[in-house]
Amino acid sequence: MQHRSMGSIQFTDNSGQNGNMMQNKFQQSSARQERLIRSMEFNLNRSSIPVNKRIDPDYLKHLLNTELRNSGITLDYQYAVESQISGKSTVLMGSDGFDPSHPTKYRKLLFQNDINVKPNFLTVYFPEQRGFLIQSTGFLVIPSILLTFIIIGIFALTLHIILRQKKVSLIKNDFINNMTHELKTPISTISLASQMLKDTSVTHTQND
Repeated sequence: MQHRSMGSIQFTDNSGQNGNMMQNKFQQSSARQERLIRSMEFNLNRSSIPVNKRIDPDYLKHLLNTELRNSGITLDYQYAVESQISGKSTVLMGSDGFDPSHPTKYRKLLFQNDINVKPNFLTVYFPEQRGFLIQSTGFLVIPSILLTFIIIGIFALTLHIILRQKKVSLIKNDFINNMTHELKTPISTISLASQMLKDTSVTHTQND
């Protein structure tokens, strides 16, 4: 920074400072671009390496054991690294008892950060998964089944009582209707006879 004075007026020259700032920014940008290019070259070169050479089988098994143990899963498992080309899977490495046709498998794509991502998958399944689920949830399933049967029984009993009450109500109504009909006939006869007895013209009628 330079100061120049003319009388009482001072001028400041910032051209040198601005030039240094622009040079620093240019150097930082160049460094970032260089790191990015090196990273892309590294990823490109790494993606061209076959997957069976990029993965250590012993280290992969160690990682699986560690992660499953940390997740509280103690079941036996089978695993494999598969490569899928044209819809056909090929097992590259894995456990000896791995069954590619197992119905319940968990699959994860490998090396997703590669520039040229290839269809390589880590596949894991648990042969005793169904039995483990039944065993672990058995204490919850049995009470649920019992409670369900109890609710069904109560519903059936309630329905039976409702139908029975409806039937009794129909029988009661039929009985009342029949009794009313039977009582109306003698009452009507008695009422007619009473009216005739009250009529004086009927009582003085001479018999031929």
